[in-house]
Amino acid sequence: MKYFSLMCMAAALSAPAWAAPLMAEPETLRAEYCRSKTEPCSKVSVTRAKFKQTAYTHFADDVLKSRLYLTDLSRPALSRWIVAAAKPEKDMPYYVREYQADVSLLGYTPEYWVLEDYYYEYTGGAYGIDSQVFYVLPREGQQTALTLPRIVLPGKMAELGRLQLAAWVQYLMNEGMSAQEIRGLLSDFKFVPTDNWRFSRNGLRFLFQSYEIAPDSMGRPQLTLTLEQLQGIVRPEILREAERYHVVASESE
Repeated sequence: MKYFSLMCMAAALSAPAWAAPLMAEPETLRAEYCRSKTEPCSKVSVTRAKFKQTAYTHFADDVLKSRLYLTDLSRPALSRWIVAAAKPEKDMPYYVREYQADVSLLGYTPEYWVLEDYYYEYTGGAYGIDSQVFYVLPREGQQTALTLPRIVLPGKMAELGRLQLAAWVQYLMNEGMSAQEIRGLLSDFKFVPTDNWRFSRNGLRFLFQSYEIAPDSMGRPQLTLTLEQLQGIVRPEILREAERYHVVASESE
């Protein structure tokens, strides 16, 4: 048995005068495929970010399509995807039982949108796997994500990496880990700075994926470097944008 449900939700969002009018409405498509009455049904949920400016909607849709290896997000395409995903591969009894792919608007500054790309996949067992990626897009001009090297002053990437490491060690200390435990963790999980960044109310936020610098039990670590710490490292115009960051999703801070 196969069926689909399409749900559109309008987001009521407040914004400062320089941001109005703000427009990014979520639209969620869900599909389910049941292989038999005795097995759990496979489900997929895909949430789009629909901007009034269609170019940004296209960007968000392209992220989702790349996640699912689709050429479009139509109902027939999603139908074919869930049927194929629910079919075990040869000599591999695992198959997708639950899949979620979302692109949402987290916040904005006068010059940039901040988007979140989130996915979750469950194929059985105790838990699934997930990932979270940020995109910072200019609100005018070409829809190209602003990468970390473009916002860092020349020759300052290594210093930024050291700041991330120091923030990570401080986080572990705040969690009650001893110096010996921290050394053990850094030995087991080599720290490599991330370029997964976005604006934060207090500066810039850096997010690591599960297993990247810590065991899965510690989730996806997030580190915030303050505007003061980033002086002389990040371009001044970017720090000015961070001072005026407006949060759309309350849980994003």
